[in-house]
Amino acid sequence: MRTKNKSFAFRTTEGQLQAIKSQAEKAKLSVTDYLIRCGLNKKIIVIDGLQDVCSELKRIGNNLNRLVVLVNMNKISAVYLNEICDELSQIYKMISSLARQTNRR
Repeated sequence: MRTKNKSFAFRTTEGQLQAIKSQAEKAKLSVTDYLIRCGLNKKIIVIDGLQDVCSELKRIGNNLNRLVVLVNMNKISAVYLNEICDELSQIYKMISSLARQTNRR
């Protein structure tokens, strides 16, 4: 693992500093990481709504795990996954929409 053991200081106006902090916050990065990525010409892509998609996937995963446990305990013998397939389809659409928005930037 690389450690950041070098320091670099520069002068800026208050307005420029606030703009940098604001952009770093929008990118969900520290100011240091934001400036390093900008300085190395790396793309900074922020996908709004990704946390919501992850939460939905976790919820569906938990529901699937419950179903598997019930099947293994012989409490249920048939599992109909139509609702789960519908939910996964909705999530796929959300991910596709986020990807299209990202590609437009």
